[in-house]
Amino acid sequence: MLFREDLSIYAIVGILLLIGIVKKNAIMMIDFALEAQRNHNKPPAEAIFEGAVMRFRPIMMTTLSAMLGTLPIALGIGAGAEARRPLGLAVVGGLLVSQLITLYLTPVVYIYMEKLQRKFVRVKTTAQNTPPSPQLPAFAGTHTHQSHRHSPPAPARSSSPSAPQTHSETTSPAAPTR
Repeated sequence: MLFREDLSIYAIVGILLLIGIVKKNAIMMIDFALEAQRNHNKPPAEAIFEGAVMRFRPIMMTTLSAMLGTLPIALGIGAGAEARRPLGLAVVGGLLVSQLITLYLTPVVYIYMEKLQRKFVRVKTTAQNTPPSPQLPAFAGTHTHQSHRHSPPAPARSSSPSAPQTHSETTSPAAPTR
């Protein structure tokens, strides 16, 4: 609306291109920070700061090349440029705004997500280390909700010593029958 252009199919293609570039830039910083944390034992704030500094040049090169490449389209130079102008405006304007968001907001979100992860890991480990609660003793005359009426009857076994044992009774249950 800033340039009084409608959201056309070309502008939507520009927004999709913009999403891909911004995502790639954030992944470059976060990947570097994760590698610094794992391999060099750096704290999250130091790791993401180093990632932002070390990846600043590749991020700026990608952003500026995309922005300068679509600048003629945004200016409307050339034959049939009025149809493609929304694509250029979406990419150039979006890259200007998203570059600031990527460089400032990604490190902040990374640090908060690391703190949240540590909180959940701490809660999980304390839950695993706590002993289970003791079972309450059953009082005489009360029944639990597992009734003996619903369990299947046990198979009848002959307890007299004179009853002959079959082959299946003499073998153990784990032994295969032939």
